[in-house]
Amino acid sequence: LLALSETGESMCHQKPLSSGFRNTNLFLCNQLRKLEQIIKSDVEKCCFSNGMETFVMQFDPEERCYRSAVSRELDGILAIGQFREDQIAAMRKCSSKIVFVDSSPYPERFCSVIPDYEVGIRQGMDYLMEEGHRKIVFVGPEFSTDSTNRQALELRRKFF
Repeated sequence: LLALSETGESMCHQKPLSSGFRNTNLFLCNQLRKLEQIIKSDVEKCCFSNGMETFVMQFDPEERCYRSAVSRELDGILAIGQFREDQIAAMRKCSSKIVFVDSSPYPERFCSVIPDYEVGIRQGMDYLMEEGHRKIVFVGPEFSTDSTNRQALELRRKFF
């Protein structure tokens, strides 16, 4: 798995996941926001430094399946971002070993790694207050999609 140090450098952990990952080919779903692009970049660096090959597959909405220009067998899927139910079903056809990053659909079925927005926002607010700032606003959407692509209150706003 991948963890970010305080300096933003990647730290790789070789321990196999309980979901059965070993090492070699991983599939990174390309549905990325800015934070997810940073996560994807760090995951790719970590995989490369450990001799693991990654490649991206795109969801084909007409065929309801994932496609890639690379024809290789998958050892597992790191799905970065938010995915609809039909996309998750298509992933399951590719591999039973799926870990979601930055979302947690069906936590009883899939492993996931999600940011702790509450702690991060609290730490950011504490820092700004210590620096003497008192008029602090949240700039962001009121609603966003949850892990199954339904409208929900934006978590960061909730914790702010």
